[in-house]
Amino acid sequence: MDLIKFKTTGSVRNADTISRLGPLRPLNQLLKEISQTLMKALIVDDSRTMRRLLSAYLSEFTSDIVEAEDGLDALEKLRNTAPVDVALVDWDMPRMNGLELVKSVRSNPVHSKMKILMVTSHNSMEDVGAGLEAGAGDFLMKPMTEDMLKDKLRFLGLIP
Repeated sequence: MDLIKFKTTGSVRNADTISRLGPLRPLNQLLKEISQTLMKALIVDDSRTMRRLLSAYLSEFTSDIVEAEDGLDALEKLRNTAPVDVALVDWDMPRMNGLELVKSVRSNPVHSKMKILMVTSHNSMEDVGAGLEAGAGDFLMKPMTEDMLKDKLRFLGLIP
């Protein structure tokens, strides 16, 4: 039997043990496989600061983050990008607000699997009801923390 010595640990391992690890895959193939398991996100908020904050919070779970400054911009980005797993949508925005965006997205079967999380200060029962009825999966009230966002992503089944 061939023996292989690992200089990092100084231990000697049997080549049979190493062969049980299976074939080694090229790095680019591994990176492609990893990126396919990470979610793609769309962040829609007219506040650049809020978009940057949410992007930072999502960075460990996403392979791609697309940002839009209002509902119309978001619809344009959705037309020109790969399918999105989750959209984080503010309510109050110019040109097209978040509720109108949710209704528009839900009317298009192409986006039927996309999860929508309203990230807003609208917290009345009427607003929450309207958002859920329009097709949002849940609400995250502003101000929020990274842990609060993670809890909502878990609830939506997007992270373990």
